Amino acid sequence: MKDEIPKILIVGGGLAGMFLAANLVKAGRRVVLFSDPFSLGASDVAAGLVNPITGRQYVLTWRAKEFLNHLEAFLSDARFRALQKYYHVRPVFRPFPDIFSSNEWTSKTSSEEFNGITQAEFSPWKPELIRNPFGGMVHQKSGWMDIPGFLSELKKILLTTGLFELKNSRLPYDAIHPESKFIQIEGEQLPYQHLVFCEGIQGRVNPWFRLQILPLKGQILTVQTQGDAERILSSGIFMIPLGPNQYRLGSTYERAFTEEGPDEKGKAELLQEAARWWLPKFDEVLNHTAGLRPTTPDRMPLIGHHQTLPGLWIFNGLGAKGVLQGPGLARLLSEAILNETPEILWPETNIYRAKAVDKGGNL
Repeated sequence: MKDEIPKILIVGGGLAGMFLAANLVKAGRRVVLFSDPFSLGASDVAAGLVNPITGRQYVLTWRAKEFLNHLEAFLSDARFRALQKYYHVRPVFRPFPDIFSSNEWTSKTSSEEFNGITQAEFSPWKPELIRNPFGGMVHQKSGWMDIPGFLSELKKILLTTGLFELKNSRLPYDAIHPESKFIQIEGEQLPYQHLVFCEGIQGRVNPWFRLQILPLKGQILTVQTQGDAERILSSGIFMIPLGPNQYRLGSTYERAFTEEGPDEKGKAELLQEAARWWLPKFDEVLNHTAGLRPTTPDRMPLIGHHQTLPGLWIFNGLGAKGVLQGPGLARLLSEAILNETPEILWPETNIYRAKAVDKGGNL
């Protein structure tokens, strides 16, 4: 059958690739997505935390309110409402470590930009479970996503449209012919209009985009312990309630590591960090995973197109904020691709910015 609608190819089936595929299919475009079944990406093991507050300095995440609106809009779309069961809206409780932090954070969050985002509590919350003599901050616009379940369901939804084709295989770089806009695979030529690399950490070796994509190892535990805390807890690490007496504990932030998988050092670090403020003992570690997040030197995403091969695009560097930033950035990128207007992409994510380009290579 003649295919009259030019195909858009996506390499990578994590959050970036799937959010982008969903937007393109919504626009009526044919999408072929290549997902390597033997490559364990960050989305396969991530905890899926959404927290609008970043870091020890207690600042609002870049464009947090805008991204939260995009996430809500995506999950409210009639085509994707079945995905709502994978996103669990829960407030985050961040204990004040001392009276100085109580005063500093309360002062910072008194500005208008924090309206509807944070609320201070000056009395201990669940002191039988949590060491928080000064109280803490409550983040209202937060939650967590079951990412593997979400991605699996989203693929099923897109497959029912007749516009989405899933290739559970790796697309080798030498199969791509960007000058002529086709790929040579399984003895056949597949023409495309646009090809978008959403490869995560694999993007470090992409021959067309020589960018600084830095691996940040994160380890996560699922633990059994006594106590029911309905809120997500955050103090150096996070603790997500999964069910009765069961929590997800994470994550480490390891720039230097010798092995990519989970290790005893990471496990000990997480348990010791949590024990600073979680009072019940941990009865059992039920699961221990690790993954490599794709990050950048300035912690900003990488979104753009190749200067001399305009059919090639990249969407990478979401780091630990794939759930929060993915829907909004995918929507913006899909508009740029469909209208062939890369100039609408935000300058903060420009792949040609100084901190993005690999010092050893050129775009």
